[in-house]
Amino acid sequence: KTKRAEFLKAVEKLLGDIDKRDNVDHMDVKLVLNSVLGASERTVEIPIEVLAMEFAEGMLAELDRFSSMIWPSSVSDFQKQTMGHFYGVGIQITKKLGEPLKVVTPLADSPAFKKGIKTGDIITAVDGRRTNNLSLNRLVSIITGKKGTKVTLTIERPGELKPRQVTIVRDEIRIRTVKGWQRKPDGKWDYTLDAENKIGYIRITQFTDQTRGRLVKALRQIRADGLSSLVLDLRFNPGGLLRASTGVANEFLRAGPIVSTRGRQTRRAEKKANSSGEYLDGDLVVLVNEHSASAAEIVSGAIKDWRRGIIVGERTFGKGSVQNVIPIHRHKAFLRLTTAYYYLPHGRLLHRQNGQKDWGVDPDVSISITPRQMKRWLDIRRETDLIQDIDAEQLSSELAKQTDADFQLNTALLLLRLMKLQQVKPSA
Repeated sequence: KTKRAEFLKAVEKLLGDIDKRDNVDHMDVKLVLNSVLGASERTVEIPIEVLAMEFAEGMLAELDRFSSMIWPSSVSDFQKQTMGHFYGVGIQITKKLGEPLKVVTPLADSPAFKKGIKTGDIITAVDGRRTNNLSLNRLVSIITGKKGTKVTLTIERPGELKPRQVTIVRDEIRIRTVKGWQRKPDGKWDYTLDAENKIGYIRITQFTDQTRGRLVKALRQIRADGLSSLVLDLRFNPGGLLRASTGVANEFLRAGPIVSTRGRQTRRAEKKANSSGEYLDGDLVVLVNEHSASAAEIVSGAIKDWRRGIIVGERTFGKGSVQNVIPIHRHKAFLRLTTAYYYLPHGRLLHRQNGQKDWGVDPDVSISITPRQMKRWLDIRRETDLIQDIDAEQLSSELAKQTDADFQLNTALLLLRLMKLQQVKPSA
């Protein structure tokens, strides 16, 4: 207690000294940090790693809520989210405390899928280590690994008497951020939502380096299937890379600015469409909600400003800040620092600032839903997203239930059907 009191007294004195100053520069910050480290060594002996993390997090929290550190333990996850790929076996997994690992779904074309791993399989051991007493994060780190290396999973499957051992060679796993309406038996997506009215459906879950390429393939498939209208679903999309969002927007826009960035110490930059997109014609409805953020707002906002499509749903999140990712100590960690803001083609600031009434992207057709309604169709969608053994009739029934429960999607379908009717000319 005495040492703690002495340490806190030293910290409070440093705070008092800083508060008296009109200006603080980087040398002052260094001196304060060194003083805190010295006070700790004399008293409570807090590990230097802990003090460094607390000092950095506290300093960045004073700037804005999106500036932060990416510490070494989180670098692999960060790269996985932004680059859209990692090395492993290709399964989504879940785990309850004290219970073994469970396969939510294998990923299409992954080593696990090719080895016959199925939704609902129980993984009781990984390389002989029981999974019931290991944490989910620990198991993820054990299952993932270098390309070409092997991992052995002990599998129990409902309906089978004996467990089986499956040895899988790790490979590059590409995260599929572009999804369709229903799964085919081979795990690939069917993009047809309404065959009679030739309406397609594409859902983008986040924006990575892989997203634009996947979208182009999906749009070409839609054209090959004879679909002439499209629902682009950006709900629950948290954003991602700027270059991915402008690339996606370019697939729908003929010309003009997509987004611009402005900052106090950064030159204004603007990204423009170049008329090379795959879906420059054809009716379009974009679905958004309050969980659509950042890159998802850039795409929906540009489409709205240029009246390329109709925006349906709820006002978006309002995350329009630009983060530069700065490597620290040979890329062992990264500083994610806000340096500018995003502005839509017609000049609107996307970011939600204190006291501001306008932010994000407002829908053209506002459809609010209750949390209970949302949970109902999301629960169904999670099931229909899985790669699982299910007959076509049952899958069709589940998808019909999902459509009925999703009022925002229903509105999009209604709008596209009305547009189609307007284009039909009566015969003489």
